[in-house]
Amino acid sequence: MLISAVAVLGASAFISPFEPAPTAPFAALGLGAAPSLNAFGVSQEVRLRFALPKTGVEFPIEVSGDPARLSYEWVEIRDSISREAPRPVNGASFVTPTTPGYYRLAIIRGIEREIIPAPTVAVMVPFEQKVKGRLNGYRIGTYLAERVGRHDHPAGFLEVRAEDAELRVSTHLRLGDFLTHDAQEDVWPKYVALNPKLLD
Repeated sequence: MLISAVAVLGASAFISPFEPAPTAPFAALGLGAAPSLNAFGVSQEVRLRFALPKTGVEFPIEVSGDPARLSYEWVEIRDSISREAPRPVNGASFVTPTTPGYYRLAIIRGIEREIIPAPTVAVMVPFEQKVKGRLNGYRIGTYLAERVGRHDHPAGFLEVRAEDAELRVSTHLRLGDFLTHDAQEDVWPKYVALNPKLLD
């Protein structure tokens, strides 16, 4: 009877009527590394994570085997090689690249390397780079918070080139959906401030 009870408990870890199998917008990866469901926000719809250059971004992943043997690097969305040296995996926080842009996380174990297709990490241009209402020639204007000496402004801006407009920020929204339609329509790159919490 004791052996039967242990067998039932063991089987319930794999088959449970109360916990349906998780569904997430990613494929199983060869290294056994994949983003956890937390990586897609509360709504499970978010496809973009935001961070500033050379800072930590939380990217929850699930791995099989010893995480201490893993390293990671960032790969631009239209590339397959990294421009920075790999770093060891240390928990769920990953140091972002130095250059603003859109990146995918690549997990490395020995000679094996797997690029996680989603979510994309958007490394923003810091707010402080905006000078006199402009950023690299693109007119953004002045935030009310700047005029009254407060600091409740966005941490940074997403740099958007024409080829980035189709990038998914959520299941139903593209980056191009947030571009302004004004006299600067032919000016590239453009800059967008998005609140990831509102996006979620």
